[in-house]
Amino acid sequence: MGIRLTFEVDGVRQLDRVLDVATDAVKDLKIPLKETSDFLLNIFDKNFDTEGLLLGSHWPPRKKYYPWPILQKTGHMRRNFQQLVQPWSLTIWNPTEYFKYHQRGTRKLPRRVMLALTNEMNAEIVRIF
Repeated sequence: MGIRLTFEVDGVRQLDRVLDVATDAVKDLKIPLKETSDFLLNIFDKNFDTEGLLLGSHWPPRKKYYPWPILQKTGHMRRNFQQLVQPWSLTIWNPTEYFKYHQRGTRKLPRRVMLALTNEMNAEIVRIF
């Protein structure tokens, strides 16, 4: 028996591993969850510099020219990722009201992924734990 480590993005499971750890020796997971949160928030921030490439999908270009980078007119969405680290769970989200439309895409807006996990990120999360 071990600890089941699962991470979901928009309800889709992106990491599911059972760690070979004696569960009765673990009081909580706050330390590795906080380290994981810091790691992920750093990547999500840097993803804006690469316009999506860091998470594996370059954001579609805009139809019109603007002097600021894609999704960074004010910087609010980039700076607004939040975290909640609890003893047995970690939640990362962006409460910006228009975040979900860009993250998922709509008929009028192309999908520009800002929150996701890659295989390399999953490997680092498992290493942290």
